[in-house]
Amino acid sequence: MQSIVKQQATLLQALLAILRREHEALKDNRIEELNTIVAEKVTLAEKLGACEEQLLRCLAADQVNSADRDVRDLITAVASAQHASLFGEVRSLIEQCNDLNNINGRMVVVGQKATGDLLRILKGQNDQGRDLYGNNGRTRHQSGANSLAKA
Repeated sequence: MQSIVKQQATLLQALLAILRREHEALKDNRIEELNTIVAEKVTLAEKLGACEEQLLRCLAADQVNSADRDVRDLITAVASAQHASLFGEVRSLIEQCNDLNNINGRMVVVGQKATGDLLRILKGQNDQGRDLYGNNGRTRHQSGANSLAKA
């Protein structure tokens, strides 16, 4: 079981490094790098899933009732003093990966919203229903406005 958890820790460290690269690429608007980074994340996620399956099989072999507990409880149930620090490292890495992945996800959402807003401006669409001023100084609803894309 210890070798499986060590492998899991190594994979999580690699995932954390990839998430950091993703964060920097998002922050610096290096969109072209994201396809490669996403492919690497998918590959690591598959490997981590296989490790988790191995760990669950190992725990089941130790006759721990996995139906009644989540993975954290299972690990705690079978962890000895010598394995406790390794399990703690894995838990910490999982939390760090989760936190950074959530931050990156929020960055993507904000970027998508900004891109959508800019696209609507270019198309001359106004979702907020605000009126714009025309050449004569009077307000007009934007639906009659020309888009920047037509200019």
